[in-house]
Amino acid sequence: MNELPVHKRKFHAFLSHAHADNKIVDNLNYWLSEAAGIPIWYDARNLLASAQIATELPKAIAQCRAMIIILSESSVASGWVQEEYEAAVSQRTRFKDYRIIPVRIEECDIPGFLETTKWIDLVNGDLHLETANELIASLYYTNMEIKPEITKDIYVSRTWRESEAQLADHMCHQLDKAGFRLIGDSEDQQAFEDGNRVRSIISSCGGLAAILPHRGAGNTSKYMLDEIEIARDLHLPTLIIADSSIQLPDDLARSVIHIQGNEINNVSDVLQAGIEDLKEMWKKPDYPHYIFFSH
Repeated sequence: MNELPVHKRKFHAFLSHAHADNKIVDNLNYWLSEAAGIPIWYDARNLLASAQIATELPKAIAQCRAMIIILSESSVASGWVQEEYEAAVSQRTRFKDYRIIPVRIEECDIPGFLETTKWIDLVNGDLHLETANELIASLYYTNMEIKPEITKDIYVSRTWRESEAQLADHMCHQLDKAGFRLIGDSEDQQAFEDGNRVRSIISSCGGLAAILPHRGAGNTSKYMLDEIEIARDLHLPTLIIADSSIQLPDDLARSVIHIQGNEINNVSDVLQAGIEDLKEMWKKPDYPHYIFFSH
């Protein structure tokens, strides 16, 4: 089976449960799907009556970005829950961003295979504000220490090719040390698909940093040049570093810091000066991407 990267999968979570808990799980699924608008794979809705469970469930789990395991006396005793957990562990082994989230709906023993995983308690199976927030955070948040009011987001336009990554990695490391939060497109994104998608991401940032790879005959990445053009159109401050052999339009070439060769030693001093300038010029974005949690 050809599996998609986790961030491109249709369903955000697979609900693993025992059918004896259907009443509570139906309510949880309704809140996740209808109230919170989260795409959930739920067997009562997504599994056809004629489906072979042993064949279809592993396929379903591979279409999801996470697994929510409902813990109860019935589910702990169910062999299916452990099998589904093992399928989720297989996913997490191959995809580091796959998440496994246990949710306990009643007092029960925690299975040995989940004893080292933090679980969420739904007292009497009821979803309250605190547990709803914890559930959403478990599905999506990766850094709970981010302070939106002081965080400086910048879009990073860079190469992901291994042969070109040394300078780009060095730039990202230095930007991180300078206190920026780095925003970028997915590593496996092959093309713009829809220019509005990338423009929306860049518009949520207060600046752009790019290091253009030299790909022979004066050429570089068209994808990165398009990202730079979007940032300039949005009037964002930019830090752009490029090998002097790259042929660029005159209006862009005048705002680029030129370097010779691909050695980190050749770029460190000019990079530090450019980062300091970017910090001074950074502007508060017009369209910051933060979530408002209404309840």
